[in-house]
Parts: sequence; structure tokens; C-alpha cells
Amino acid sequence: KRDMTFTWTINKGELDLRFGPKALGPEYNSIGFPPAWDNRPWIAANFVADQNGLVVGDNIIPEHLLGITSLEGQRLEPDSGREADQRLMRDLRVRADAVMWGANTLRRQPTIIPDLQDDATLHNLRTSLGFPYYPPLILVTDSGNLDFSLKAFHTDNLRTIVLTNETTAQKLQPLSAGTKAEIIGIGNPNLNMSAALERLRKQEGMRRVICEGGHKLIVSLRREGGLLDEVFVTTSNVAIDPALVQHPQYMFKFEKEGAELIAFGKAGKFEFRRWRFNKRS
Repeated sequence: KRDMTFTWTINKGELDLRFGPKALGPEYNSIGFPPAWDNRPWIAANFVADQNGLVVGDNIIPEHLLGITSLEGQRLEPDSGREADQRLMRDLRVRADAVMWGANTLRRQPTIIPDLQDDATLHNLRTSLGFPYYPPLILVTDSGNLDFSLKAFHTDNLRTIVLTNETTAQKLQPLSAGTKAEIIGIGNPNLNMSAALERLRKQEGMRRVICEGGHKLIVSLRREGGLLDEVFVTTSNVAIDPALVQHPQYMFKFEKEGAELIAFGKAGKFEFRRWRFNKRS
């Protein structure tokens, strides 16, 4: 493995987020997180956008946003920022009590799980810190449109929690029999996310949850109760023509939302920003 350094500039100081085997010392958690709230975990989102701020479209996949392939399917020139983005995702997962996805994220990428990309060293680091091998996966759905044959429901050492409303939970219980899914219904006719997060904090002891999408879930966490505490945004080296995107959606206008830019970094032609909505002393 190569050893490289991606430096976050935080206010007027600097912290190093190191990639490679030399990263696994006491400084590993150099990203740093505030403590959890008394009634819910600290919620951080992580996503990638193109240079126009595009984060999702009906015909857009992560490989497009990361500059791996074009919309026409052509392979694009590599950039070291892609490796930095992947390492940032893994670093956030290493210290997460859970990873949260909207159910549509799983429908769009049915083979994925919240792993550390077969990096045994990082998985072992999690377990040495008292975390389970995989970060537990929290799936959020009101419709209950889930395929329980997917890998996310049948992977050893992976705990998968489905948060939904009470009516849908009753429908999903028999459908999920024989899988690793844990169905939790809170609220009707829609999921009560505030109450669900309070349960995760008080009954499951979760302190830190990383939400990786989709965009609808991330926006709802921000708009409904101010539950989204901060966002890690990777801006890639590509600018996708908006005219080619079906139903495009764009990231927050962070300054207008009152967020504070607390960290900035670059790797290759990629830029990395950390925006904080909620302050925690």
C-alpha cells in the first residue's frame, strides 16, 4: 500500500489524514468528532458531487460523479483524489457506530454493504476499538420496498436495522423471516425519525452515525428537525453536462443554510470540505 497524506486545513491549523499502513497509530482519528447528543447520535453525512454540485440523477451512478466513467461509458483518466475519497469513506466508517442509507441507495446498488473494501487492517482496527467487524447498517424506508434476498440481509457479522413506520414494520416482519434484518417501526403513518434516533442512542448506545445517502434522506434529516449535524463533501474533477442528466438534484447551498466551513483539503484535482450545521461544545 502506498503511504500518502491528505491534509485538512481546519481554521488556521492543520490536521493530517494519512492513507496507508502508517496511519494506524494514535493519530488515526485525526478527523475528530464532537460527543453525541444526550437524546440522539451525532449525525454526519458523506457524499460526492461534481463541480456543478450535482449529487444524483436518474441516469447517474457513483462512477460518473467520481470521474471513473463518462455517461457514454468511456473510462476516464485516473486522479489521486479518487483514492483519497475512498479512504475518507473508509475512515469515517471505521469510527462509526452505524452507517445509514435510504432504501433507494440499496435498490440502486443492490450488491453493496458498508464494508471497508476488504481492508482487513481497518476491520481489525474496528474490532480492537470494541466495534463490530462491520459497521451496522441502518436502512430507512417508509414504503418497505426492500429485497430481502440481497447481500445486506445475509452477510455474517453485519447487523442490518430497518427503520420504518409501524404499519410497514408489521408487513415486513414475515417477509424478513430467516434474514439478518431487524425491523423497527416507530411512528405512523410515517417514520418518526427523531424518536428513532433517540432509540438508537438510548437503547443501542449509538454515538455516531454516518449517513451516506441518498440525497432525499440527507435533505430530510436537515429539513425535519435539524437532525443533520455536519456534512463531508467531496467535489470531484468532473463537470457533467446538466442537459444530459435526468431529474438532477444538487447539494445544499451551505452558506445560505447557515453552515460553517470547518475544514478544507485537496488531493489531486479533488476538493474536500467539511460543513457543520450544529455546534456542540
